[in-house]
Amino acid sequence: MIIRRPLFAAAAALAAFCFLLSFFFPDVLTPEFIKQYGAELEEGDKLTISGKVYKIQEKTYSVYVYLKNAKAKTEGGEYLKAGEVIIPVPAEDYEEYGIKTGNTVLAEANYIEFNKARNNGNYDEGNYYKSLGIFLKAQADDIEITSSHVNVPAQIMYKFKESILDSFENILGEGESAVKGIFCAVVTGDKSLLTEGTKSLYSENGIAHILAVSGLHISIIGMGLFKLLKRYLGPKLSCVISSIVMLLYCIMCGLSVSCLRAAVMFIVHMGAFFSGKSYDLLSALSLAAIIILTGNPFYILNSGFILSFAAILSIGIANKNLNEFLKPKRKIFKSLLSSACVTVCSLPVVAYIYCTIPLYGVVLNLIVIPLMSFVLASGLAGGISGIVSTFIGRIFIGTGYYTVNFINLCCYLTSLLPYSGIVTGAPSLFGIIAFYVILITGSYALRRINLKIRQAEAEDEKSDSGQKKLILKLSGNEKIKKHAGKLKYAAVLSVLAILILIICVPPKTSELEIIMFDVDQGDGILIITPEGTTIMIDGGSTGEDELWAYRLESAIEYEGISTIDYSVITHPDTDHISGILDLLNDSTAPVKVKNLLIPYIEGNDNYDELIEAALAANVNVINIYSGMSVKTGSLLLKCIHPDKSAVYEDVNDYSATLILEYGSFTALFTGDIGQEIEVELLNEGVLPENISLLKVAHHGSKYSSCSRFLEYVSPQTAIISAGVNNSYGHPADETIERLLAAGADIYVTSGVGEIKITADENGEYDIWTKF
Repeated sequence: MIIRRPLFAAAAALAAFCFLLSFFFPDVLTPEFIKQYGAELEEGDKLTISGKVYKIQEKTYSVYVYLKNAKAKTEGGEYLKAGEVIIPVPAEDYEEYGIKTGNTVLAEANYIEFNKARNNGNYDEGNYYKSLGIFLKAQADDIEITSSHVNVPAQIMYKFKESILDSFENILGEGESAVKGIFCAVVTGDKSLLTEGTKSLYSENGIAHILAVSGLHISIIGMGLFKLLKRYLGPKLSCVISSIVMLLYCIMCGLSVSCLRAAVMFIVHMGAFFSGKSYDLLSALSLAAIIILTGNPFYILNSGFILSFAAILSIGIANKNLNEFLKPKRKIFKSLLSSACVTVCSLPVVAYIYCTIPLYGVVLNLIVIPLMSFVLASGLAGGISGIVSTFIGRIFIGTGYYTVNFINLCCYLTSLLPYSGIVTGAPSLFGIIAFYVILITGSYALRRINLKIRQAEAEDEKSDSGQKKLILKLSGNEKIKKHAGKLKYAAVLSVLAILILIICVPPKTSELEIIMFDVDQGDGILIITPEGTTIMIDGGSTGEDELWAYRLESAIEYEGISTIDYSVITHPDTDHISGILDLLNDSTAPVKVKNLLIPYIEGNDNYDELIEAALAANVNVINIYSGMSVKTGSLLLKCIHPDKSAVYEDVNDYSATLILEYGSFTALFTGDIGQEIEVELLNEGVLPENISLLKVAHHGSKYSSCSRFLEYVSPQTAIISAGVNNSYGHPADETIERLLAAGADIYVTSGVGEIKITADENGEYDIWTKF
C-alpha cells in the first residue's frame, strides 16, 4: 500500500516527525516572545501587539480577533515574533474599531493567562490553543488599524456567516438556545452558542462529531452542488465552481481542521474528475495531512485532527479489508460495519479525551448520520432565507428543528440505558500502543488473506471452487469448511474483544490512592483502595458554579471510576456538597453513587435537599456518627465525631471527622471543624498520634488547626483545599505557621492543583501534584 501510495508514506513520515517535534521538543516551534517572556508574564501585564487579522469570531460578551505573523513586546521591551495571537475585543467597542479580515492592527492589550487544567482530565485551554498554534491571548485596551488592506473573500464570508447567525437568532428566539446552538454549529461551524448540556449529551453518546463541519457537510453540500451544476454547465466547469464554493464555505466555518481536511479531499476528488483520473481516498487524505501539518505541526496533538483523520483511515483501511473479508450482503450490515470500524479505531483517542466510551454509539450513529442531511439542508435553507424573511426561514427550518429534537430525544433515551457510558479512565501509553499494534497486525493479516482469496478466485473464474479450496487448505478440515463464514465472524469478534478489553478495563492499583481534587473554594477528596473500593469525602465548591460538569466529572472518570461506593458528606455546606448534589440530580451521568453518609442536622435546607436527591436517585442514605466505620480490605475508615446526640449552633461543628488506617499509614480528615471541636476531641482521647497525612480543617482557616491539636497529631504531611485568590484569605498565615511548627510538609491546591498520595501498608507514601 505504501509503495503504491508515496503520498501516504510522506504523510506518515511527516506526522511522526511533527509528533516527535511537538511532544518532545516544543521549544523549537515556540515563538520567540513566548520563549523569552512566557514564564514571566502575569495576568494583566501590558503588551503591545501587531499582526494581520485572519479570522474574526463573535463570542457572547466579546469579539475574538485572530492575528497571524504577530509581533509582541512588553513595556520597554523590543518586538519579538509571537506567532498567532487572540485579541478579545469588548463587543461594545468592536463596531467602533471597524476591524476587517486582512487588516493589519496595532493593539495595546492586557495579557490573559490561558486557563490551566487544575485536575487530571480537566479541559486545558492552554494546551488546546497550543495545538492550534496559538500561544498568546490579550484583552484589547485600544486598537489602531495600521493597514486597511482587506481580505475580501474572507470578509464577505465572515459577514455572510454573521447574517446566518442573526437569522437563526430571529427564527428561533431566546427560548430555543439548545437547538439554536446546534444549528449554528452544524451550518456555520460556530460552537460558541452550544450549551454545555448539548456538548455533554452528544459526546457521552458518541455523536459529538456531527457538530463539527466535516466530510458529511462536504458530501451533502459539495456533491449536491456538483451534481446540480453538472446538468446545466457540464462536468468540468461544475468541478471548478463546486471547489471554489467549498473553499469559501471552509473559510466561513473558520478553517477548522475537520472542515479543511474534508475540503482538501473534496477538491482532490473534483480534480480527479476534471482530469479523468481515478480518485484514491488515502492519497487525498495524505495530501490533506501534509497541507495541515506543514502549516502547523502542533495540529498533530489536536484531538479534532486525530479523530478526523483516524475516522477516514479506519474507513479506507480497516473497513475496506473487513468488507472484503466478511462480504456482508445487506446494506444495513455494511453500514453497521462501517460505523463499528470508525468507533473501534478511534477508541483509544476517545478514551484518552473523554475517559468514557459510548457503548451504543455505533447503533446511534446509524440513526443520526442519515438524519443530519435533513438538519443541514433545512438549516442552510432556513438560515439563508431567514436573512430576507424570518417567516420563510421558519418554514424551511421546520424539518430540521423537529429532526434535531428527535436526535436529542434519542440521545437522552440512550443515556438512560444500562452501561450507556463505560468509564475507561485515561488509557496508558502501553495500552494505546498495544491496541494499535494488534489493530495494524490484524488489518495487515486480513489484507493478506483477501489477496490469497482473490488469487484463488482468479485461478478459477468459472466457479467459486478456488475460494472454497483455499478455505479448506487453511482449515484442513471438511467440517470447518462448512462453517467458514461463521469462523470469519468469530475471528473478527475475538480480535475486537481483545481490543476493547485493552482500552475499557482500567488497570487496578496495587496501592492506596488519596486524591484531593482542586475544586476551587471547597473540598473534594477521592480514596481508591487496592481492591477497587471508592470513597468520596465531600465534593462541593462556592468558587466553581458548575463543579461537577467542569471539574469533578472528568477528574473522577480520568481515574477510571464509574461507581462511588461511599460518598461521605462531612457537613451540608454548599462548598462541600454542590458537586455531589449535581451528580445525584443527573440521571444520565456515567458515575453512580451507592451509599451517602452524612451527619443528621435537623432543619438544615441543604441537608434536606441532598437527602431528597439521594433518595430520588435510589442511593442508600446513612446518618454517620462517632463509633461508625467502613472496613474494606486492609483499609479502615473510622468516624470519631460528631456524637449522635450532639447539637451545635455552627453547622461546621457537625463535620464528620474521620481516621483512615491502612497498615502503618494513617490519615485524618477533619471537614470544617473549629478549634473548640479539636480541643474536645483531644480531651476525649480519640485522636491518633504521629499521623502520616492531615486534611487541614476549614481550608486552612485561622480558626482551626490550633497548636495543641497539631502538636498532638503531629502530621508528616498536611494538605489544604483552597481556591486561587479566594476572598477568605485561605489558608491563613497563622495556620501555615502552626503547621510548619508542627513539622508538616504543606501542599495547597491553590498553588499546586490536584494532589495525589499513593501509600502502601508499610506507611511509605509518595505525593504527586498537578503543578
